[in-house]
Amino acid sequence: MYEHLIEIAIETNSDIVGCASVVDYQNGTHKENYTNIQEGIIDKDILILNILESNKNAWGAVHNKIFKIELFDNICFPAVKHLEDYVVTTKLFNEANAIYFCPVLFYHHTFNTESLSMSRWNPIRLTIPNTVEQIISYLQKNNNNSSILKATYRFRFMTYVDILWLLNKSEVKEKKCIKSDKKKEVIRAFIGWLLHSKKKKKDIKLVVKFILLMI
Repeated sequence: MYEHLIEIAIETNSDIVGCASVVDYQNGTHKENYTNIQEGIIDKDILILNILESNKNAWGAVHNKIFKIELFDNICFPAVKHLEDYVVTTKLFNEANAIYFCPVLFYHHTFNTESLSMSRWNPIRLTIPNTVEQIISYLQKNNNNSSILKATYRFRFMTYVDILWLLNKSEVKEKKCIKSDKKKEVIRAFIGWLLHSKKKKKDIKLVVKFILLMI
């Protein structure tokens, strides 16, 4: 994998080169990721938008990519406990001059249904907003694309709703207290999305979840 990606980096003078990946499930089945992304140089803003919108092309992990070392002169992994890859990758995408996607399914990782990250509820999820705020703060200071800036408001709102929705479905005894504590932040995120973000049809589900959480 690395030999092939390094060859591409040299041939195309790309700062970042990455590949597609495969999820191997414990029952013997597999799922191929990013198979609908075309090979070649990809626009950095499209990659960042995919992460902010959390769509199927959100190519945000570090593990299936190589990076020109100079990109890390002012970038390091943050002190967060969840989605730390996205903080780093978003910044690296923004700083890179050329990013190349290779469709070969080099990278495999196993989906462990009993892992901590796959658990129905994990208190660490409550730290995800810290990760999201780092991404938003960086983009608002270092990217002038209006579509990206609008998407940051939806990213924040979606994050809070999704986390509290998972919490609501869990059996955590303190969930009422946690929801009450986070209520102001969720409302703030909702107002930001309402005022600044581009609305989509699929956001109806997001708004319904928000209303139900507030009842």
